[in-house]
Amino acid sequence: MRFFPVLLLALTLVACDNNSPPPAQPDSPPTATPRAIKTDAWQKAGDQRLADAANHWQSAMAAFQAGPDQARLDSLRQAARQWYASVSQAYLLLASRACASEQQDRLDRVDSWPLYPGYLDALPQWPDSGLINDPTLALTADSLRNQHGATDDGEASLGFAALFVVLEGPGDDLKPLKAYTGKADSPDRRRQYLALVGTQLQQDIQALDVRPLTDRNLACGLQRTLDQHHRLQQWQNNHDNDENLAVPAATVAIQGKQLINTVSTLPDAIVNQWQQTRPGLADAIKASDAEDWSALDDWLNPPVDSD
Repeated sequence: MRFFPVLLLALTLVACDNNSPPPAQPDSPPTATPRAIKTDAWQKAGDQRLADAANHWQSAMAAFQAGPDQARLDSLRQAARQWYASVSQAYLLLASRACASEQQDRLDRVDSWPLYPGYLDALPQWPDSGLINDPTLALTADSLRNQHGATDDGEASLGFAALFVVLEGPGDDLKPLKAYTGKADSPDRRRQYLALVGTQLQQDIQALDVRPLTDRNLACGLQRTLDQHHRLQQWQNNHDNDENLAVPAATVAIQGKQLINTVSTLPDAIVNQWQQTRPGLADAIKASDAEDWSALDDWLNPPVDSD
């Protein structure tokens, strides 16, 4: 039976193979553990500025409600712009908190644009349009939340852009005082709306409250900030695609100028901590300005080497 030696040889070879070390596996990239960043002082200072601006708005709103005149309307508009500037300056902080708490939708509601102005208020070509001019719709916090983005993202009833549409107008021409004091064109509902949307804004911002943040949260927040900057630039370059959509002049002017400050004023202590895991942030901040954020974009999303 000559097959026994052959079988024995085959079994011996298999045993030798089983004792051989397994083939080397390709290295898999390690999953980076989020690194806690000390942000207490930064968060406290940002919250104080946001609270001061919101309180200034509420005081101006109460004064306008008590006696609407041109001087108080001007003060209310100034308070709204100052409040929005403080939010734009704190955008990285708010976006990082939104990422940490999975509340990105709430942040989007705070600054929802572009929008259809005619969905919210009357326009010269549509004098009876808008939620404000619909007598069948009760103006309440619940109804405004339900109407926000009801069938389209441009159907905004909440957020700063919506507030500016009603308080100033969608373009450069400001609404006259009679829009808030006259006997026609829903002046009482317009004032009521301003009070409601201001309160909702304050609640949404407060919900993005202080919390421990990691480098991963900050990176997510920075990406959201970069996306906001690119979105604004894209709108300015291509906004003629839909003549019914608009971004209020105040939104463009304030955020276009202030959004870079949310990064350029990031405290050195936070930058230095963040750079321990990803060097180069300080240089990227210095190389960026209100128009060109490419250095920050490259730092956050390094170009892939095709080689």
